Amino acid sequence: MKKTKKAEKLMLLRNGAERPVNENCNWTRREVKDLMYRYYNASGISDLALHFGRSETAVMQKLMALRCFENQVNHRDKKPKRPCHCNCQCLDCSLIGTEECLLDEVSIEKMMGKRSYNNSDDTKYM
Repeated sequence: MKKTKKAEKLMLLRNGAERPVNENCNWTRREVKDLMYRYYNASGISDLALHFGRSETAVMQKLMALRCFENQVNHRDKKPKRPCHCNCQCLDCSLIGTEECLLDEVSIEKMMGKRSYNNSDDTKYM
């Protein structure tokens, strides 16, 4: 299959064999307006990079700075720094049995007894 000029140009830019024309230039107001117009009219990032003579990363960064483009990842909740006091997480905590553990030995023994994997009803504690 024959590669198009556009695909060849993108490969050269991505491989670093060729530098973008406007690599060290600031965005002009006219370019910013044109960038937003083209982006909202369904132009792809690669097409925009070729049109403006910039890298795809530069185009993405500018769109993010203009708040035209938002990250589309779900941010995960951070794990608590200290162990919790509930049955579900403390048994897996790395601090159990150390001086930093917030639970006393009696509480740990009670939890260990409650969450025995030999019982037939072990699923209700998971």
